[in-house]
Amino acid sequence: MWALGGVWRVPALCRFLPGPLKHPLYHLIARNRYRIFGRYDACMIPDDHVKSRFLPTGWG
Repeated sequence: MWALGGVWRVPALCRFLPGPLKHPLYHLIARNRYRIFGRYDACMIPDDHVKSRFLPTGWG
């Protein structure tokens, strides 16, 4: 996350928190994940532009 820069550096700093602080924070985010990130009825099917950003897997 640190390499992504911007606001993603904040969660990267959580690795330095002690477990007794980190675990409740994780569970708080997990319980509220739909409220924070939204909920979708189905997984996204990537279009060609998004597909080009993934590495080929060699499975097909």
